[in-house]
Amino acid sequence: MEAILDDILSDSEIEKFKKAYERSLESEDESEQQQAKFHYAYALIRSSNSSVIKKGIEVLVDLYDGGSNVERRDYLYYIAVGQTRLKEYSLALDCVDKFLAVEPNNHQAQQLKAFINERLKKEGLLGMAIASGAVLAIGGLIGLGMALSKK
Repeated sequence: MEAILDDILSDSEIEKFKKAYERSLESEDESEQQQAKFHYAYALIRSSNSSVIKKGIEVLVDLYDGGSNVERRDYLYYIAVGQTRLKEYSLALDCVDKFLAVEPNNHQAQQLKAFINERLKKEGLLGMAIASGAVLAIGGLIGLGMALSKK
């Protein structure tokens, strides 16, 4: 699962997909246009730049809005991948859950959901540890201040 989430494309590679999409717009073949648009969106969500990933998600949402049921399922998956790469885990989980509602036995979506849940758990524990450390530090400072004020 991490392979798909760690796959980064350079700006020049993304530009190739953008040009292919722009060329496809000259064609009257809507299927070709949709396919090129999807490949461009998929390239965008593999960027290391969060604003580019967001643009990819926007393109995928646009595809989703105009897609068939089968296409929508696929677009949901890649929207979830993009959201996961942005660490927007609750949004990603929502997309994966919608996907799994339609196709509950999809192994790829199940793996993505498990990965997201693991990240939520890990970051939640990390967040709790940081918060606990801050509370202890503040408590220690208050205790030190009180001890010094009594002297």
